[in-house]
Amino acid sequence: MADWEQNVFLHRVILTDLVQQKQTCQIAEQVLPQIKWTWDSKSIGYITVHEGQSVLRRVNREDGSVDDIASTMGGFTAFDWHPSSSRLVIAEDAPPQEEFDNELFSVQGELTPSPSLLIIDTESGETQRFGGWDQAYFISSLSWSPLGEKVLFTALPEPDNRSQCQHLLTLDPATGQFIRLIGGERAIFYPMWNEDGSRIAFFERKQCWDDLYGADLKILRLSDLSERMLLSHVELNCRIRSWDNDRILISGQALDRSHDVYAVSTDSGECIKATVTDMPLRTGVSASETGRTIAYVAQEADRFPEVMLESEAASGPIRITDYHSQARCWPRLNQRNVIWQSADGRSVEGVLIDARSNCKTDRYPLIVLIHGGPAITNLYDTFFHYLLELWDPYPIRQWNELGISVFMPDYHGSSGYGREFKEAICGRVGELEQDDIIRGLDHLLSEYGFDPDGVGVAGVSYGGYLTMLFAAKHPSRFAAASTCNGWPDLRMQLYGASGNLESYASEDARDPTKPMGCVSALSYISADCPPMLLQVGERDGIVPPLQSLAFYRLLKKRGGNLKLVTYKNCGHFINHPKQLLCAQEHNLEWFARWLLPEDG
Repeated sequence: MADWEQNVFLHRVILTDLVQQKQTCQIAEQVLPQIKWTWDSKSIGYITVHEGQSVLRRVNREDGSVDDIASTMGGFTAFDWHPSSSRLVIAEDAPPQEEFDNELFSVQGELTPSPSLLIIDTESGETQRFGGWDQAYFISSLSWSPLGEKVLFTALPEPDNRSQCQHLLTLDPATGQFIRLIGGERAIFYPMWNEDGSRIAFFERKQCWDDLYGADLKILRLSDLSERMLLSHVELNCRIRSWDNDRILISGQALDRSHDVYAVSTDSGECIKATVTDMPLRTGVSASETGRTIAYVAQEADRFPEVMLESEAASGPIRITDYHSQARCWPRLNQRNVIWQSADGRSVEGVLIDARSNCKTDRYPLIVLIHGGPAITNLYDTFFHYLLELWDPYPIRQWNELGISVFMPDYHGSSGYGREFKEAICGRVGELEQDDIIRGLDHLLSEYGFDPDGVGVAGVSYGGYLTMLFAAKHPSRFAAASTCNGWPDLRMQLYGASGNLESYASEDARDPTKPMGCVSALSYISADCPPMLLQVGERDGIVPPLQSLAFYRLLKKRGGNLKLVTYKNCGHFINHPKQLLCAQEHNLEWFARWLLPEDG
């Protein structure tokens, strides 16, 4: 079956799921970006979240029938079908020991148990479980070797991931042998076998989790474990899509170029664009085994995303779906791209999800939702808010139904706008971002008539840092705020447990005698801060929980209105499905309470 035909069927299944989810208007089921075809192309499998459980679901291509293969209270993080049989391998994360609480968190108790690899025969039901390994937590990027002899995967070396590393490992199911191919202080992502299983291509993130320096594309030869560099300084969101002898196909933002599909020569490392389309590329890139035919999802202005097909034999892209005609009557959020000017005269962009038509009064509330990273990009895409719900604790669709609009700015430091834009915040952390976001907010208040007294602000990680800074430094601009694993003390984060922002630091930041109060929320905390919801992963190894605790204690001491919610055994991201749903419900209630009028 042709790849593009598989892609079309896959896309229709997911579209159907998303529409059903939208019609229910509930935080009930989410489709995760783990979707793969069976070896015989008769069915697809995907991981979904349903009623607080992680479920591996299979859909029959012929009749559309659905059956659940496995479920867990923990989380399925990755899976892959065997290349020539009815078996599959799936990574199961351990379930949380406790749900959440509203008290100050405790560091007592056991660490989250290590995950397991399950090999399930879908015909006989026979299941093998492998686990209990030392230094292997939160398995991802799971794949069988081309002959189905071994399983390749990446895993964190410790449960709280304080080292910010990710190792490359293999499992031999026949013997249970577990081999760490790449360990130490290295961060490996998106590995892929070559066609005979003798080599592995992968991305290695430079300086571990440092966003600034991107990643390198490398090849590992298994016979002697030697490595060779192909491409350096690639954007972090690149993915390997196919490998055909002399070239590797990747999608993402390579070097200083735009987001697209690129072919990298395995001999010379030369990187050339592999598509001819000028339309913005989105998710869903797939390729034939040779990489000579490419299917992807692109979106024209004011249309639903469509599946496009390109091949070397064709003169240009061919649109092979017509979702717009099918979906134009579906209820969807009113999204628009907004542009304003930064202090240096450069255009800055953002995404506005406009819910004013759902308001019951003429006061239009707005939430400024700040992305983390900072090297991340918001997508102007019909389905982007669905993707956000898979990892962010913010219920955008439910806010929309209440008439609360959402503004997502791409401030200086964001990826997707070139290295100069991304690196502009080096030595000026917290300065340009503040100015960009405030200017964007003023633009919306002026042009769209949002209520200046009904503005909230929220963000995860780096977005949480900026949220704390805004709430403390500009309290009169915001009626409510929410952070998830943010930090109020910049120097502690620069040189704390992870040091993941050290390359962004200025000379003053490197000098412990110089103050950094102007970009640290702790310097501005007062009773005037807006009502604050602090969401904290108890075992966050990237942003120490003590950061949020320090903010909580100081603001509470000064008479602030706030609430602290901790998520047991969670790290920097709230990965367990039930806890993520709880976090979204907390934010739904919090902003509805503070932004909507009493009669709303």
